[in-house]
Amino acid sequence: MVRDARMDTPESLSPQDKELSLSRDSVANKKDYNYAELREKALENFQKPNLPNINIPERIVICLDVCYDDQNSLYRLGDGTTFTPTAMYKRVLNFFIYSKYAINKKTEFALIVLKNSEACLLQGFTNNIKDIIGKIDYVNGEESNTSSFDFKNILTIIRDEIEVPEYEQSKCMIPPPFIIRMLILYGRSNFVV
Repeated sequence: MVRDARMDTPESLSPQDKELSLSRDSVANKKDYNYAELREKALENFQKPNLPNINIPERIVICLDVCYDDQNSLYRLGDGTTFTPTAMYKRVLNFFIYSKYAINKKTEFALIVLKNSEACLLQGFTNNIKDIIGKIDYVNGEESNTSSFDFKNILTIIRDEIEVPEYEQSKCMIPPPFIIRMLILYGRSNFVV
């Protein structure tokens, strides 16, 4: 069916079509307005940074899950080699730690191991990569006996064992002595937050 161009003129539209056309235009204008408003807010945030642009030492908490749901689930690389989930996590962490250390030798790492339903701090913060990689190589994978893992255990360890720099609104331009980041490698199907 060939449409006549005259059919789309405002005079030829029925009242329902005119209403539909107006609502589409208002939705498009609203999207443009929301985008413009969002862009303005983002630019305002860039113009008012709350931290100076300096290199602040990192402290990275690595949470390594050593449990797996199914011992037959393997990671296969392109060359055909296979790894258990724990072995693959170790491989990835080895690469990650050496890369971070190459960028900044002041980066510190801590290791929390997630076992069945508990989490334990295996290594406190250290910038000695031999210590942290030795601890990671020491852990072995094990089959999970529980149906889920409660992440409150991790948060409890962080609250009790790890120093978090305090934030003061009046001193927001002064950088903290370090930044804490958390990297979670979790391979089970179920968890509770």
